[in-house]
Amino acid sequence: MRVMASLWSLGRVSFLLITTASVAVATACSSGGSSSGGGDDGTGGGTGGSSTSTGGAEANTGGAATGMGGATGSGGAPQTNDCTDQETASTGADPLIDDLETLAEDGSPGGDNAIPEVDGRLGYWYTYNDATPGATQEPVGDFVPTADGYNSSYSAMTSGADFAEWGAGVGVNFNTVGDIGCPYDASVYMGISLCVKGTGSASVRITTAATTPVAEGGQCTGDGCYDHFATSIALTADWACHEIRWADLSQGGWGTTATFDPATLIAFQVQFSQNTTFEIYIDDLTFLTT
Repeated sequence: MRVMASLWSLGRVSFLLITTASVAVATACSSGGSSSGGGDDGTGGGTGGSSTSTGGAEANTGGAATGMGGATGSGGAPQTNDCTDQETASTGADPLIDDLETLAEDGSPGGDNAIPEVDGRLGYWYTYNDATPGATQEPVGDFVPTADGYNSSYSAMTSGADFAEWGAGVGVNFNTVGDIGCPYDASVYMGISLCVKGTGSASVRITTAATTPVAEGGQCTGDGCYDHFATSIALTADWACHEIRWADLSQGGWGTTATFDPATLIAFQVQFSQNTTFEIYIDDLTFLTT
């Protein structure tokens, strides 16, 4: 039996959870976040965290973390999640998901890890990886924007190396409820666009309810989860913008077969495969209107 480790950030304190599955680590800033990353062969998958804080900036008086197992407990009732009646739908009023320019809560420049709370969206940027001993991924700890943007000041950046099982990535949920991502209805849109620069080849993934385990906000059960809809893009040293339509996305073919449904989006992710050195800057993440 493999072991999965998830790193939860609650305010200024981190908790390490051990659950049955492959190994994965997800980090997010104290405002919360979650991930359901994993390898292209179905290995991996992590969950981020959230926090409830009161008082001063250094005080944390709440927050709880709960380990999540498989989609259905052996000998027990099927698992559930907190997404019942929590689905939200886009009106199409504001297609910009995040340009990373929003000021942090204390008013300082550089923004925070939260996307703008518009059009029913609520999400937090996070990193995740397979927890290979000795491997490294930046940023460490709270996720904050990096001072290098596409015709702007800031972007979401991650870099790393030496992950040997299935790799590492960065992502953001569209509709965060508690510690998980719940479905977000983006059916009014035709796809997403993003501006990136970096090194290597990246897999741009849209996770949906059909490919995400029940315990992480989705509807997938059994061993075929995490075969998310994806497409590959080549990264260059200069900024380049990409338009990715829903029709451009496909599953890897190793997991449970699903039909892409833009009414059940969970998260946007960019993932790098194992045994690679990677670096990516992401800016101007936007839904496509046409």
